[in-house]
Amino acid sequence: MRKLLAMVGVTLLLLVAVPFASAATSPAYRHVEGSFVATGNPPYSATFLFEVRASSTGRVEFGYYQTELMRAPTGELPYRSFGTVRTVRFFKAASGAPAAEFTGRECIVAAPDSTTVGNCPWYHIIVTDGASIGAPDTFCGARVATECHAWIPTYGDVRIS
Repeated sequence: MRKLLAMVGVTLLLLVAVPFASAATSPAYRHVEGSFVATGNPPYSATFLFEVRASSTGRVEFGYYQTELMRAPTGELPYRSFGTVRTVRFFKAASGAPAAEFTGRECIVAAPDSTTVGNCPWYHIIVTDGASIGAPDTFCGARVATECHAWIPTYGDVRIS
């Protein structure tokens, strides 16, 4: 009887201890988010909003990207887009700041040329959380893999964790 009680006690201890141990070692999520106003090559200015959550292995769990031009040359307004996020990569920028690159499809929902509305071209964005090291945040993006057009965030923030 004592052996049986001892075995039951050990089994109960294992049943309680194993979930706590596995919870302590579960993978952490990576996260990049931004909400800011930025200026591009004059006379452009735009609002940007994005958030990406990924598993510790880099698999995107959740993500979106959107932008709206506020100022642009004649004939380029209105312009607004919403995007999905398919991939994300976290790394350290040359400055030492945390950085992330994410890609996906950016769907145009408002444009001066109505034939482009509904198109969803591929895009890539690279951001740095410069504020975390006392430097400015950076943002660049393009629809061509070999290009990255820089925008200067003027209000708002980029955060990477």
